[in-house]
Amino acid sequence: MSRLTLAVLAALSAPLAAQQLTCTTQVIGTGCGPTFTANWTPVGTAGNQTLTIDASGLDPTGVTVMAWGTQQLNITLPSGGCPMFNDFIWGHIVNPTALGDWQWSRSWPATSPGQYFVQFGTLSNASGSWTITTSDSRSLQCL
Repeated sequence: MSRLTLAVLAALSAPLAAQQLTCTTQVIGTGCGPTFTANWTPVGTAGNQTLTIDASGLDPTGVTVMAWGTQQLNITLPSGGCPMFNDFIWGHIVNPTALGDWQWSRSWPATSPGQYFVQFGTLSNASGSWTITTSDSRSLQCL
């Protein structure tokens, strides 16, 4: 077989390999506050996915952070005793609606297999004292 034929075969088989990724979501720990779901939707024929996260029960007057990590933890947080189940390598403050809902979605390219742990944490002062509540922690993976 010529080098050109091998190069063409490799180029044509790359999208087929990308389509073999399996994307899943699994709860790894139960929080004591807001809730969220994470869903994967295939996009196109190259094996890409869209990850959509829907959160509810967030305090619209508090400060909520979506925390992404790579390591599982089990730490009891002060001011409420809720658990934190993952480390923090990336995340950001979210701005929920007045009803405490929030939605976010992003593309997950087939060329980037991986696994992350995601959890929400809210700091609020709704009753005159500071409390921290956390959502369930989920493993999000596309492997």
